[in-house]
Amino acid sequence: MLCWVFVFLATAIIASLRGLGGMASTAAGIAETLFLVFVIAFVVALVMGSARHRPHARDPADDAEDGPEGAADSLLIRRTPLAASGDRGPDRPRHAA
Repeated sequence: MLCWVFVFLATAIIASLRGLGGMASTAAGIAETLFLVFVIAFVVALVMGSARHRPHARDPADDAEDGPEGAADSLLIRRTPLAASGDRGPDRPRHAA
C-alpha cells in the first residue's frame, strides 16, 4: 500500500511540473488518503501484534502451592531437584572430561 502512495505522489509531482493542476491535485489527494489508510492499518497491526505476544496475567487463586494435594500434577512444567555431584552411584561413574 505504501508503494501505491509513492506512485501517486510521483504522479502528482510530474503532473504539477507539466502544468496539469487538476490531475496533480487528484493524484495528491489519492496519495494522502492511501497514506492515512496505511498509517491506521499499521497502528492496528502494531497493537494487535503486541497484544498477541503479551504474557497472560497469573491468577493467584490458581497457585498450585496454595491448592489441595495433587494440584501440582496439573502443572505443565514440573520442577525436579537437580542431582548433586555426590549423587553418583556405582552404576553411574564419573567420566573424565
